[in-house]
Amino acid sequence: MRLRRFHRFVLPFRSGTAVMALLFPVLFLLPSGTAQAQNEGDDELVMEFKRFYTPDRSVRERMEAIYVLKGVNTVEATGALVEAFDDDAFQVRLAAVETIGSYTDPASITFLIERYIANKREKKIHRLACAADALGLMKAEPAIEPLGLLFRKTRDWELKRAIAAALGAIGSEKGVPVLVGLLEDKDPTLRIVALDALAGVNRPDLCGEAVVESMENDGNWQVRAAAIAAAHKMKFKEAVQPLINRLREETGRLRGDAFEALKEITFNDYLEDPEVWQKYWDRVKETWEPPDYEKIKEIRDKRKRDGTRYTNPAAQFAGIPTKSKNIIFVIDISGSMETRVANIDRFRASGKEYRSYQRLEIVKTELMDSVRNLDKNVNFNIITFATKIKWWKKRLVANNILNNNSAVKFVEGLKPVGGAMAGFRSRTGLRTSGVEEGKTNTYAALMAALGVQEDKGRRTGYDRNLKSNVDTIYFLSDGAPTVGKVIDKEEIRMEVKRVNKVRKIVIHAIAIGDFQKDFMKALAKENGGVYVDLGE
Repeated sequence: MRLRRFHRFVLPFRSGTAVMALLFPVLFLLPSGTAQAQNEGDDELVMEFKRFYTPDRSVRERMEAIYVLKGVNTVEATGALVEAFDDDAFQVRLAAVETIGSYTDPASITFLIERYIANKREKKIHRLACAADALGLMKAEPAIEPLGLLFRKTRDWELKRAIAAALGAIGSEKGVPVLVGLLEDKDPTLRIVALDALAGVNRPDLCGEAVVESMENDGNWQVRAAAIAAAHKMKFKEAVQPLINRLREETGRLRGDAFEALKEITFNDYLEDPEVWQKYWDRVKETWEPPDYEKIKEIRDKRKRDGTRYTNPAAQFAGIPTKSKNIIFVIDISGSMETRVANIDRFRASGKEYRSYQRLEIVKTELMDSVRNLDKNVNFNIITFATKIKWWKKRLVANNILNNNSAVKFVEGLKPVGGAMAGFRSRTGLRTSGVEEGKTNTYAALMAALGVQEDKGRRTGYDRNLKSNVDTIYFLSDGAPTVGKVIDKEEIRMEVKRVNKVRKIVIHAIAIGDFQKDFMKALAKENGGVYVDLGE
């Protein structure tokens, strides 16, 4: 039965030698014994999924059901999961994409290409985009040509984005012409996607000149940021001089990004002075050869673990420096922030003076120090959150003597919302207990910092809004989300991913509690930031 189903999906797409090349290993790997039982169990699991997955289930339940199939890796599972491409919730669609994207079964690749990418009758863009995203995660080289054909036919932003991302994820040089051509698109968000994808392909011999052109001449800062990041990843000689130019001409975070790229490419640690770098490059550029990056990978990884993304030690929070000029600090003041840290010796060893070893008092000390040391030309704001969020100012403000003093006083006056006293009031029946106000609304806080209204309607794809003035967020929390329109950590992570895909806002995540920290690590990793565990 399984073999017949395999033929049904593969034969219409391939013929002759190509079909036999696919079928030959299958004929000798048909399951028997334990493997047979395992495959029968997988089939049963797929059938259970089909029974369970219905629109009336919660988003969390639908996502959880999808993730159950992550290890199944069969075309039957793929056929069941594609039904989620039509789900109203973006998070559910993305869960289906990620699950199918983890599969390596050639029949699943064939199925996705046939049913969607090469199917002229398929007109629903969201289905095509999901299929393209999944094929990219599968690194499906057979999809490159049909993806290219589809790209040339469509004018839809979401589909172009998905195809470009897929070509980048597959990583073949065959996708470079499409991606380089996309750098000429009028829409800056598509230029950003193209640069991210070219970084994934990593063929500077084919696209280095186009990346440099975007880095030096594009009028959109997010596009230049993506170009700097692409050059950083590809590490090619022709990018060094343009990066020195960026160090000379950019300000804020992009200047820091250019500096980090220069250090990684040349493996030199000069001061952040473009003239020093220019003298160095004028001296060595004729004979310079890239260092052996594999041998020094361990050193680079240590730098990342140490959180040395930016280099100005004065402008930092929780040990994470930044060159950003447009910063938002997002601080958890929920009831659990009243708790004392467990590892007091760790904080004593830092040499800093804290009023107490209550979590919030430690955070307040760190934040006040950070605010006092901000550069004069920084714009910043502070958001505090528990059940509700509170802005210090309505917008980013300049770091002058008046605003700096006001911010320090605001931070100094922060207190945990809820906590032990609120619990006592609640147990004694007092109405003004504050327990409900002291929960953790992570979703609302992150959406506010990203400049997104906290609605949760139908999501048709990734957000294209580039209007946010913020380029760096410091997000600190001690607990898992407990209240808000979205509580599940996976849903929140995916919504941040949807919103921040092209915004290019760096999110640093700082954990101080003992809750599960995978969410905070993923939040930083997926948004170009650094994760720090302040410890217990």
